[in-house]
Amino acid sequence: MEGLWSSITADLLTQQSISAALAGLTFAIVAFTWMLWSRRNVARLQRIPLRVLVTGTRGKSSTVRLIHAALSEAGIPTLGKVTGTASRELDTTGAEHATNRIGQVSILEMLETVHRSFTGGTPAPQAVVLECMAVTPDLIQMCTDDIVRPQVSVVTNALWDHLEEQG
Repeated sequence: MEGLWSSITADLLTQQSISAALAGLTFAIVAFTWMLWSRRNVARLQRIPLRVLVTGTRGKSSTVRLIHAALSEAGIPTLGKVTGTASRELDTTGAEHATNRIGQVSILEMLETVHRSFTGGTPAPQAVVLECMAVTPDLIQMCTDDIVRPQVSVVTNALWDHLEEQG
């Protein structure tokens, strides 16, 4: 028994075991932190009284800009998010900022935009207009049901070249 215990202890103290344990611990901390961050920002997003989600195949960015301009002109502090090749954020003061994107395009950019709006020193938004960059029905549903929960959904159009993904 004593020999077995000493071999298990020696095996656990190898460099590979320690590295694996540290990697596992790091992953757990990052995953837990991401979960808390995303839950907090989903809760912030859902506290915004008016949430508009714009989806479709063409014209989403222009539609987001038009709705943002109309709500802002009506005196409602409105946050906007335009995606695509020139991803932009429209803050509540009307200023436009490039989206700082790290890595691949993600539907979670919406949460980053909301996070910046609550920490950036601009008036808190009373409305948000978000472009849904998702193409597949599963991700569009996730944006709608789990992230944004919009009061208004706008579908700009659905062209033939997207029917494979969107059904």
